Amino acid sequence: MFPRPLSFKQWGFVIVLCLITVSGRAETITLSEKSFTQLPLQPYFSAWEDLTGKTNVQGVIQHPESFSPLNNLSYSSPTSVYWLKVNLSYSGAIDPSMVLRFNHLTFVDAYLYNAGQLIWHHQAGAFRPRSQLEPGDSRFHFRLPLQAGQTYTLLLRVNHTKGYRPFFDFTLQDQEQFMEDTHTRERADTWSQGAVAIFLIYTLISWWVSRYRPYLWLGLFIAGVSLYGLCSGRYFIDWFLPENPTTGWLFNGPFLHLGLLGFYLLIVDFWQLPKYNPTIYRFGQLCIAALLLVSTSGVCINYFTGNFNLANTINLWAFVFPFTFVVFLIACCYRRLDRAQKYLYYGIVLFVAAGLFVTLSSAIIKERALLIAPYVSNFTSLAIFLLFSTGLKEALRQHEIDKLAVLHQLTQLQKEQNILLENKVTERTEALFQSNQLLQEQADLLAKRNATIETLINELSHRVKNNLQLLYSLNSLQLPHVSDATASHMLKSNLARIKAMMLVNQKLDYIEDTSQVSLASLVIELTRHLQDIYDRPRRVKLQQNIASAIELPSHQVLSLGLILTEMLTNSYKYAFPNISDPCISISISLSATGHIQLVYADNGIGIQPKETTHASSMGLSLIKDLTRQLNGNVCTNGEHGLAYTIAIPA
Repeated sequence: MFPRPLSFKQWGFVIVLCLITVSGRAETITLSEKSFTQLPLQPYFSAWEDLTGKTNVQGVIQHPESFSPLNNLSYSSPTSVYWLKVNLSYSGAIDPSMVLRFNHLTFVDAYLYNAGQLIWHHQAGAFRPRSQLEPGDSRFHFRLPLQAGQTYTLLLRVNHTKGYRPFFDFTLQDQEQFMEDTHTRERADTWSQGAVAIFLIYTLISWWVSRYRPYLWLGLFIAGVSLYGLCSGRYFIDWFLPENPTTGWLFNGPFLHLGLLGFYLLIVDFWQLPKYNPTIYRFGQLCIAALLLVSTSGVCINYFTGNFNLANTINLWAFVFPFTFVVFLIACCYRRLDRAQKYLYYGIVLFVAAGLFVTLSSAIIKERALLIAPYVSNFTSLAIFLLFSTGLKEALRQHEIDKLAVLHQLTQLQKEQNILLENKVTERTEALFQSNQLLQEQADLLAKRNATIETLINELSHRVKNNLQLLYSLNSLQLPHVSDATASHMLKSNLARIKAMMLVNQKLDYIEDTSQVSLASLVIELTRHLQDIYDRPRRVKLQQNIASAIELPSHQVLSLGLILTEMLTNSYKYAFPNISDPCISISISLSATGHIQLVYADNGIGIQPKETTHASSMGLSLIKDLTRQLNGNVCTNGEHGLAYTIAIPA
């Protein structure tokens, strides 16, 4: 078989390379073909290091002897000002459209001379504000106004302030090809960043819906790594800080560290390190503290000194801590991981490989590694997201399987519990039926006993009432036939006492609840009856103030009725022999301490001291005895009439 012949464009490219090779030895690079695509200028540069940084372009032009081939240049300081010079000519018939592009250099001034005259001056560089760029230029390329048949001197002033040794990767490229390459790169970046953004949104929505924290940490990791890629790919600065790119470059390291923090938290939560591996968890906390320290120191170094090389060196050495942590983590945790958690394990291995690749690239080719960092970060983010999602899906599937198994066990247990419960209910129902029968028998027996007791009580009450009525009638019939005053008074006193007991018994007969008796109605009837016995003309004024709400048990009412009977009897009999306006007052109230207070007073002659001392009166003794039975106390005052104050518990 014969080899395929070269196309016209390929033949043109070969001819251009031959011309460039031949002319490379001369001081002027001659470009002569339209098919020209790109040409690195580094082999053709002559250079001069300006240690003072104060020489202007006129001074440089006037001293061409200061330049020497770039290969022979000895770099005194990476932050010095370097002047690069190359002669260009174009022998074609049509004016070429060419672009001069480069990477990473922070400040670049391009001068174009024709026949010893400055005809063009533009500025560019990574730290150059957008307002200082000319239309059609960017921070990393110039559009050169070359004309056919003309010879030019291209002079470049380079000041790379990041602390790295400058790499003069200036390249001449056809503008059409440059735009096509740029669009291709931007499309690739758009697809990758778009995919990362979609996955980030999906992750955050998943966290919002499920509140499953590993989703949040995965979102933090994706956000940090993707922002690191945007910052390394220069989009972050172009979008948010176009006039202050120096500040924009400060975020590069913190964004990466933010992603590392999210990745650490994802591992901690998804693998449950605090529960199963507390030692590794504590070591990881120390690594995170070291990471925060490195991030803070890096920002300070970059901001105050501008030495990005030093900050990058610190970051490279600090990578030992997370690398050691991850290796130790993989070695210790692999055996206990389930199938779902092992997918994240694969993601960790991929992350370590990507981290090692970026770290070694940064150590070897320095800042030129930033050209590949965005693609590595985006690929790593997408891969870890897919692995974690697969692992989470596997975990959910296993969770469903386990849930179904548990539900089946619960169903079986519920059936067994239902059978046990039915047996228990049957047993309890039978026991309850027997208990109900026994209770019904006891209730019937108790009802019979209650009926018998009620009959006996009614019979007893009837007999007591008859006996009291009989005593009252006998004493009433005998009273008119007694001529002795002392005996008459004794009969009247007995009649009063019997009547008090009759009233209490009558009250008990008229109410359904025999446990409580109204005190007010009893006192009113009792005082009316004693008035009929001792004071038919109603000469003695009677004042009563009795609280209607007071109700007492029957035995207390009986004792209190007898006490009032004795007091009224004594007053009617002894208190008013020479009193023109006799008066008796009775007050019964409920005190704040919960006691029933009876205050009885008359304006009679009172009690003589010797009577109070000897307590010979039967009535007074009966009052004290009855008060003591009620657990009360009585106070007597005989200075201005006779007054009793009795307090008994309610």
